[in-house]
Order: sequence, then C-alpha cells, then structure tokens
Amino acid sequence: MVLSLMWTAVLLGAQDEPAVDNPEYRSWSDFPAGACVTLRQTIDDGERRVEMETTHTLVKVTRERVFVESRTVSLAPEGKGRVLAVGRREIPAKLRVKKPSLDGREPLPEKPADGQEWVMQVREGEEKLRVGEREVMCRFIERTIDCGDAKRVAQVWFSREVPGGLVKLVAGTEGPVRFHVRLEVVSFKKGKEAVSPPSFAPLPYRP
Repeated sequence: MVLSLMWTAVLLGAQDEPAVDNPEYRSWSDFPAGACVTLRQTIDDGERRVEMETTHTLVKVTRERVFVESRTVSLAPEGKGRVLAVGRREIPAKLRVKKPSLDGREPLPEKPADGQEWVMQVREGEEKLRVGEREVMCRFIERTIDCGDAKRVAQVWFSREVPGGLVKLVAGTEGPVRFHVRLEVVSFKKGKEAVSPPSFAPLPYRP
C-alpha cells in the first residue's frame, strides 16, 4: 500500500498531458518473471507499534505493463504470519503527468495554513546499504521540513539492483504529533538468484 501511494502521489496527473515513461514500470521490467522482494514495514505513532511484512512478486512482463502480486502478513506476536492482504497490480509502461518529477519534490505553498513559515532542506547522494549478505549501491534523497513547532524528515534509498527499486524508506514527524514509518528490504530475488533468505525481522525511482 505504501509503495502504491508513493508512486501515485509523485506521478498522478492530467489525462490530456503527453505520456512519459513510468519509472515504476522500469524498476520491475528490468527483471524476469519470478523476481520478488520482501519488505518489512514498521509504523509507530507513539502509542502503538505495528509491524508487517509484504512480498511483491513479478508475475508477467510485457511492453505495455508489468503484473505484480503482493502478499502482506502480520509480524505482531499475537498473530505472527497471519495474512493481512493479498492483491495484484498492473503497472503501465507509460503515464500521463503534468510535471514529470522523479525526485519527489513538490513546491511548498507560500504560507502554511497555520501562518508559520516552512524551511525545507534537501540532501542527495549515493551510498551502499546491506541487504542480507550483500551490499547494494543506492541513490538516496533526504528531505527535511521545519514547520516551527514540528519537524518532518523523509529519507529514501533506491537501487536498480533490487526489483521494484525501493530499498529503504524512513519518514517521521516530531512535535505535538509524533509519527514514524520505516520500510526496508529484508530479502529479494533476481529471477532464480536468491540474494538472502526470507526473514521476519513518498520519493520516486531514479533511473
């Protein structure tokens, strides 16, 4: 769900705009059917902590779209392994967008609704992350927004070595309202190659 919302927020646009390449399609179409990735998601709002694990599997690749199946299970002690959701997505090769933007940045309004000024800082670079027994070279984007009485930070790591592109996402808000989300790959397969064994332990893809 987080992955789907992230891509939609970045790429959704008007239907009368010209079609552009869909980076999410490319992040899957570089791999053969059978490739898969398992991500662990943790959500913490200060009062409760929710953990789950989702496996996305590439079912079919065509020139027009890819088909990805997903299965999410609970990691909660009282229901570990319980299936929470299953689904199938069709990801098109082309999208119609107003402003193709692959860095996930959106212009800030001149003044927030509460009248406070926003200050945003963005940092980008490359670094290696460890996934199982392998180090994966990633491109990362970090965005920090200081809203006066609250601070929002989002960090995203992507790599073309991993099916689906996303390797890790960490986002959170500190202030009157506390909210943290963490999403990271715990295992993946490039077709027949198993990179690491399964484990129950917004920003867009850059080509």
